[in-house]
Amino acid sequence: MVNGSGYIPGDGSQIKTKMATTLRVTGIIQDITEMKRYQDAIKEANKKLNLLSSITRHDLMNQITGLSGYSQLLSEILPQDTVMQKYMNQIIELTRSIRSQVEFTRDYQNMGVKSPRWQNVESMAKSAAKSLALKGLDIQIKTGSLEIFADTDAGKGICQHP
Repeated sequence: MVNGSGYIPGDGSQIKTKMATTLRVTGIIQDITEMKRYQDAIKEANKKLNLLSSITRHDLMNQITGLSGYSQLLSEILPQDTVMQKYMNQIIELTRSIRSQVEFTRDYQNMGVKSPRWQNVESMAKSAAKSLALKGLDIQIKTGSLEIFADTDAGKGICQHP
């Protein structure tokens, strides 16, 4: 129940006689206005943080794309010196790793935003394993009908390959 600008939920019950006459009424009310204000403030702060994170991630990805492109171009014109090629390959691999880590922050940012639901652990693990380069490994998942109550993006946190 909303009272003016405040929030006051209530719960009550009646005790009746055999003739359906109300004998007693009991109940509890509590003003949760402050709690609602705090919840709203946290939601607003999270929206702002998510926007800042998204903008920063976008800017980082632009810089990473430039670094990756110039690294590829440079690797093509370098002399066939094995030491230089080795260092250039390491720069290219580090750039890929940074890109993967920044992309993971997008998935991680969205965790906890959606309402949780019951999910089958085996299905989540199989789905997460598909994102990995397993190189001939066979993953056995034997959780049966085990379920967890979690955010729908929780499976992304099971397997992360940088």
